[in-house]
Amino acid sequence: MNIDSIPIKMLDRLNEIKDIKLIIQNNIYLFDTNKEILNNLNNISILIEISSIFKMIYIKEYFNLSKKGLKIIYILLKDIILRIKNEFEDIYNEYKKMKNVTFFVIDDINIASFTITNYFLSFALFTKNGYYINHEMISYSHSSIKWGEYLFNYYKKISYVL
Repeated sequence: MNIDSIPIKMLDRLNEIKDIKLIIQNNIYLFDTNKEILNNLNNISILIEISSIFKMIYIKEYFNLSKKGLKIIYILLKDIILRIKNEFEDIYNEYKKMKNVTFFVIDDINIASFTITNYFLSFALFTKNGYYINHEMISYSHSSIKWGEYLFNYYKKISYVL
């Protein structure tokens, strides 16, 4: 796993991520979101997504949750936001009208994705060679979620609101 984009001060605190479960996606469902993560979306009151990859969950499940009032904060590469805007224009326009959804743009990030909620932390990293293999790690521990919140605050400081 490539952890180069995790700030040094956060690497020093990796031991705070407790009780990690590795989710290996079957090749038939390689581009789908894992069922455990989808099921857990019913238990959350806030969702933060930090990502350098596009996932259909932004267009489907997250969008439906945002319509129900869930607070969602995205920190995404500009190209991902442009893809949402260009390929899913109606959804993008609806997102932009919502007061409970915020988009931050980050110029460079080398992690696949981090999802931080009040209920769980999940993340996927690139391999050392830069490949994405859709292996997700998830933790429900309070200290893991707090670690994710600190990571969010770090990336929020170096990104800008769209």
